[in-house]
Amino acid sequence: MVRVVGNMKIYLVGGAVRDQIMGVVPNDKDYVVVGATIEDMLKRGFHPVGKSFPVFIRKGSNEEYALARKEVKTGPKHTDFGFFFDKSITLKDDLVRRDFSCNAIAYDIEEDKIIDYHGGVEDIHNKILRHISPHFVEDPLRVIRLCRFAAQLNFSVARETMNLARDMVLQNQLENLSAERIWGEIKKALRYPNFYRFIEVAHECFALKKILSAVEKLWFVKKDSREATLAEHTIDCLKNVSKDNEIVKFATLLHDVGETKFFGPNHSCEDSEQRGVQIIKDICHNLKIPNDFRSFAVFVCKNYKKFQQVNQMDIEQLLDLTDEYIKRTPADFENFMAICKAAVPNADFKNSERKIRDIYKILSKVKANQMPDFDSIKKDSEFKDKYRKFKLEILQKHGF
Repeated sequence: MVRVVGNMKIYLVGGAVRDQIMGVVPNDKDYVVVGATIEDMLKRGFHPVGKSFPVFIRKGSNEEYALARKEVKTGPKHTDFGFFFDKSITLKDDLVRRDFSCNAIAYDIEEDKIIDYHGGVEDIHNKILRHISPHFVEDPLRVIRLCRFAAQLNFSVARETMNLARDMVLQNQLENLSAERIWGEIKKALRYPNFYRFIEVAHECFALKKILSAVEKLWFVKKDSREATLAEHTIDCLKNVSKDNEIVKFATLLHDVGETKFFGPNHSCEDSEQRGVQIIKDICHNLKIPNDFRSFAVFVCKNYKKFQQVNQMDIEQLLDLTDEYIKRTPADFENFMAICKAAVPNADFKNSERKIRDIYKILSKVKANQMPDFDSIKKDSEFKDKYRKFKLEILQKHGF
């Protein structure tokens, strides 16, 4: 409990209040302080940590206390705001600048009551994301946050809020966002089981074309004769990996992007693979996405279509394919199998999985120094072929 001193009053605000209303234990707690100055906070033992406006922490706590503030837009960028804070600014002044009604609720600690000026409690019960004021348009990051909260909370979007977000996108406001900010919101959304909602809402509000144009194109390519699009297939796959980690979901999102260049049945797997790899590399470069995400997504793009052909492969092809899996970590192999399970028809997956796991188990134990007369074999340009032949012989002994 926070003690109120003099005219200074402290309210729990934002996501922590929302989560408590939803019956979820909040990860973080943020507070708004009304009726105080910077000097007041310093005198009471708070330590400043904010750069743009006064935010403080108490000693021994990571909870943040921000002075109630008003904001004025000063330029087109996400960070272009001027902040005003003094004892005259009220809680209502502070909350009206926030993004969605569900995040603009306060809890009066002293009186043990909810303060809700914008119908946030009702919107939480109805699972709706709704902007609370015209100030929403002043921050282009809120369009991406709309998509992220749709994934995090599994809420729908109010019609007026969707229309406003579309207008912001059509006015090219997203061009004022940095790559780091965009990726930051995507990465947060990837943590949640309903990450697919991020993609759906981004498509609906036109933002997807701006931030992940290759994924947007999935809506315009047919996956199969059932008239399903690649987007529908990808959304289904994302639902199937809902409990997997962020890297799995990211690779699942991009596993079919190489198909978007082709509209007929006459292109090869190699064509779409090469195209997909380049698209993934471009996305990761443009959004400054970490290498672990890029590397695994490229690996999946190169290999998941080959996995579907396992039962048509000869022993040499099976060796080469499994060798590619073994080059990755065991965790990567399991993550890859999770994506294949999500993307490949069930019967085909089970047959291929059984064969690949058997071969993987055998080959992962094979070492070059197990070759007959290893010490006397020259480690020259022909050594690789000799080692490959040795592994083929082992597979043949196991009946492959």
